[in-house]
Amino acid sequence: MHAVLQNRPADGPEPTAWLAMADGQQLFLRDWPLAGARGAVLLVHGLGEHSGRYQRLATWFNRRGYAVRGYDQRGHGRSPGRRGGLRHGDDLLEDLATVYYDYAGGLPHPPLLLGHSMGGLVAVRAVLDGR
Repeated sequence: MHAVLQNRPADGPEPTAWLAMADGQQLFLRDWPLAGARGAVLLVHGLGEHSGRYQRLATWFNRRGYAVRGYDQRGHGRSPGRRGGLRHGDDLLEDLATVYYDYAGGLPHPPLLLGHSMGGLVAVRAVLDGR
């Protein structure tokens, strides 16, 4: 169930894709790949944001040898869903786990997880819950 990246611009030149969650929700993915990367980073954005906001940070990581993936959490950016609303309290945690394992499945080493603001809370909770 890996995401298939499309080489078409969204808000920038980076490859984008859609990934289906277990409940059918589609999440928008944005990649900043790097050939021969020494590692990778998965970015989790904050409340009211989207993955495109982190283009400069992704470029910073690319310059230091890391490939980067970000995604728009449900109800944010290009991902559909009611803005600011969740159907289940664990939706964001399950989404992160799915996106993380999808990304990690194509990498030689597990990606670093970096969350900002609300994304930081989602990341910490997902790790503490063992997801």
